[in-house]
Amino acid sequence: MKNLKWKIVPVRMTEYQYENLMRAAEKDPGHKLKSGRVNLSEFMRARIFSFQNNPDQIQKKIDGLIFQFRKIGTNINQVAKKINSDFGTINDISALKIYLDNLQTETEKVLEFLENLNEE
Repeated sequence: MKNLKWKIVPVRMTEYQYENLMRAAEKDPGHKLKSGRVNLSEFMRARIFSFQNNPDQIQKKIDGLIFQFRKIGTNINQVAKKINSDFGTINDISALKIYLDNLQTETEKVLEFLENLNEE
């Protein structure tokens, strides 16, 4: 095995940021020492470099979410136009409700994705 030279990189953060970092590290069982203490250095390295391993996967997910938003938005616009031109029926109003619910669901997926991305 190659002899690694470790570089020490000092990082400044507020007390609040440090507490959040420690909470996140404590929740991750993969970065604990045998003694049970958190291996903060390993946790930070894993978080920093995990994004370099899968940028294509992240971009695909973002592209898929954008596609869903556009598709739902187009449907909402079509139904709204029909309703506003007085050609709408009760079924159109029901469809609009479904599309708006879908939009809410997709928005929640985006928020969940961003939260998970933030935790990684």
